[in-house]
Amino acid sequence: MDSVNMLPRQRTFRAWQETFRTIYHRRNLWTSSPSRIAMQVGLELRILSLCVDRGEPMNEQALAGLGARLFALANFLDEDLAFLVATKYHGKCPYCLRLSFCGCPVSDRTKTFADTELAEEIANGWQIDETQLMLARIYGRRNADAGIRSVFDHLNGEFMELIEAIANLDVEAFREEIADVFAWWLGLVTLSNIPSASDLLHAHYPDACSRCGQPVCAITALCPPL
Repeated sequence: MDSVNMLPRQRTFRAWQETFRTIYHRRNLWTSSPSRIAMQVGLELRILSLCVDRGEPMNEQALAGLGARLFALANFLDEDLAFLVATKYHGKCPYCLRLSFCGCPVSDRTKTFADTELAEEIANGWQIDETQLMLARIYGRRNADAGIRSVFDHLNGEFMELIEAIANLDVEAFREEIADVFAWWLGLVTLSNIPSASDLLHAHYPDACSRCGQPVCAITALCPPL
């Protein structure tokens, strides 16, 4: 595992997940649950929804918080988020298999997933910014044409499907839906003119608890679940 002290743009996808595990996971195990973390995602989405409704720039703290809580969910359920994203978004659109400039409608058509070996090859050493650029290559033009409200609405819809998977204890659905939510989150980051999701995370979640300042968060009333 990469050092959690690496600069954000040099930190791999998996190292970011380990960063959040190191700082917050012990606290979350004591004070939280997948459903409660998902509720926190919903609060971040509410803040972002107000920005969309008012035509304001995205609230960067809420945008970073959304990404951080997706890592928290993955950690809580011992899932490798990089692997899950690579399984579905393996360098091409899983629906039409285009490598760039996808224009196919989002639907429930047959999806092509990467096998375990390919997904591991992609995920190993993958940086979040590389994932962001890959998704922008495939979907960036379509997302830009659709606009930020459309992308946000789709992100919100995917989140509702994630909530349903958690409520139903459906592990396979959870794995696919959290990959979708993370991918649409990166799309929203890109549309918000933020070129580095890694820098966004580091600005609001440096290598210590953002509230108590400790490298491993203490369990206190001042530190609600991430």
